[in-house]
Amino acid sequence: MDPADISSGERLSLLLRTYIRAADVVVILLSENVITNKWVMFEAGVAQGFGKKIIPVLLPGAPLEGSMPEILEGVQVLDARNLPVKELAHQIKALS
Repeated sequence: MDPADISSGERLSLLLRTYIRAADVVVILLSENVITNKWVMFEAGVAQGFGKKIIPVLLPGAPLEGSMPEILEGVQVLDARNLPVKELAHQIKALS
């Protein structure tokens, strides 16, 4: 989602629900700070609620332990810590 798509005064939560509902797959980028990010938790919950396939991607610099939000426990993670961007894109596309 592009920040330019958000109008002043628009509720971000409603906009996120609209985009997630329209998505076939939701990719969640896992960084070292994601576990404390309320928006990532919100997005994962909305995706689960809509029955969307979720692909968690572990980013470079993020430790495997402690990077997975509780809501995503049990979901297979795509470890991208050592993948070139093109390979990561290819793998995400293959999983979609």
